[in-house]
Amino acid sequence: MSLDVARQPSAAVILTALVIFLIALAFPGAETGAADGTGGGTVAGGAAQGLPLAQLVAATLPRWAQTVAAAALSFVNAVILTRIAVRNMLYGARSYLPATIYAVAVCAFVRWDAALCLASTLIVAGLDTLIAGMGRAEGFDRCFRGSLAVGLAVTLYAPAALMIAALPVVLSALSRSGREVVVSLVGALLPLAALSYIYMWAGFDFLYYPRALADALLAPSATTTAIATIALAGLLSLLSLLSLATLFFTGRTMRRRAWRITLLFGLTLPILWAGALLPCRGTDMAALTAIPTALIAPIFFARNPGWLSTVIYIMVLVAALAAITVR
Repeated sequence: MSLDVARQPSAAVILTALVIFLIALAFPGAETGAADGTGGGTVAGGAAQGLPLAQLVAATLPRWAQTVAAAALSFVNAVILTRIAVRNMLYGARSYLPATIYAVAVCAFVRWDAALCLASTLIVAGLDTLIAGMGRAEGFDRCFRGSLAVGLAVTLYAPAALMIAALPVVLSALSRSGREVVVSLVGALLPLAALSYIYMWAGFDFLYYPRALADALLAPSATTTAIATIALAGLLSLLSLLSLATLFFTGRTMRRRAWRITLLFGLTLPILWAGALLPCRGTDMAALTAIPTALIAPIFFARNPGWLSTVIYIMVLVAALAAITVR
């Protein structure tokens, strides 16, 4: 007997995601923050957290508050991504599966760090704003506000700069004009420019924050990854590749809006995967890659119902539980 993975009832999907979040809270992994005062410390991706605003968040919130805030923000991300999928009918029918995929991708890899998860939420909110403006004659306002959110994320988590590189691709997938691309890039760079002026007025060098961003990106990461985590990463990557292949062969049968939105996330995913080439690479980068993965991976389940999808889905859940408990 097989399960129609992509068309599970909303209650079943939300319950599965909640259980994954609760298990992840019960097994938080290595506590961090003592090594460098940034909330990043010595775990994977910690070097990328050495930005002044991330340090401020870590110094302001106690560890338990960071954990609660990070978990809450991650759950909000799951809800927003699921709303994007349902509202735009990305899979031909209502599917709430992005919530579970996102919960798996985040809880198994990402630390409960408030600054990191806030950066992820800003990116999700920014993409949601950009998508909402799709189909309008001119969307300068939404392009600016969506890109501004992405730019704010960069000031909290350095590898989020990959999303600025992805903005022209995102806007091209949404059929935005060249002028809107320019407005979006201005919005994305505005937070960094504003912080540069603020720090200059505070007595620092004008390039203090850009230099801190570059240092965070180039700082080597002391990554130690469990076998279960590697297995889950490989499984999610394989699932994403299968979904991208499915999208390539069957995408043109989709509604135009759904096609363009899935194309957006399909093109963004390889750009974020390129973060593995950065010196600061670490499992925390799943906070970025989980965003497109949550919307791309369900394509395979929606287009290939049957026993194979059921087996892969169960394997993903089992691998996620193993990765969460050993991280």
